Amino acid sequence: MSEPASKKARTDNHAGINLNFALDKEHETKSLKEIVDLPVSALQGLAERADDIMSEFRVGSIRQLGTWRFALYAAAILELSEVEEEDGRHATAHMNIHAALDKADQHKSLRELVQSPVSVFHGISDAGAEILSKLNVRTVGDLGKWKFFRWSRAMVVLAEKEKDKPTAELSSELKALSEPSIHNPK
Repeated sequence: MSEPASKKARTDNHAGINLNFALDKEHETKSLKEIVDLPVSALQGLAERADDIMSEFRVGSIRQLGTWRFALYAAAILELSEVEEEDGRHATAHMNIHAALDKADQHKSLRELVQSPVSVFHGISDAGAEILSKLNVRTVGDLGKWKFFRWSRAMVVLAEKEKDKPTAELSSELKALSEPSIHNPK
């Protein structure tokens, strides 16, 4: 009994994934493991000036952008703000994210934080917020939904699951090694 067509490995040149709408043209054929080590300006829509801007935050690569703690905080705040009940905090609740926030902003709800400037984060000054505004990132919500961060985060996650060579390419190499040749008779 043969495998169903959906289980068979594709061997045509058009098989698999691509990130053509997220990457500059010259990077479209690279592996995910190579892509995540590229500068952030390799993302389609970010000019080289983005490399200089993000270097102010010690973010020099797509991997570093995808794992940047402030962007991760912002994405988590944005996501969880959707399930926060307005005025629903119990008087005895201990839940907080104080370690991520400046002291003056620790009383805010998640919904309020989404609308707040990125300078609410402990570690991003007003000057840092001004630098990020050059990339149209002004609020926590802007940072949490910023497509360049989201793309970078997704690429980092998937790069961990990338095999060094596609299965079809490995299969053809193994087949070639097992065939008799002048140098490798059976």
